[in-house]
Amino acid sequence: MKLLLISIFFLQGLKIYSADTTLINLHFDNIINTDKPRNFENTDVLDKVAAYIFSVFEKYGDSTVYQNYKAEGKIYKM
Repeated sequence: MKLLLISIFFLQGLKIYSADTTLINLHFDNIINTDKPRNFENTDVLDKVAAYIFSVFEKYGDSTVYQNYKAEGKIYKM
């Protein structure tokens, strides 16, 4: 009984969030629907998508950084 009361007290403090499907679809549209394919030949598109993801993550996290990586002489942002 004591464990049940402690559990109920603890769970009352937790908030349950539901997903905002409209917002999720907006994020997918911004990432997926680019004017050119998202591949190694279109680094400008990759950088644009990386900047979008960065701006969204920056709103929700305490620190957001780019992770650059090099492949076949080109620098990419993640």
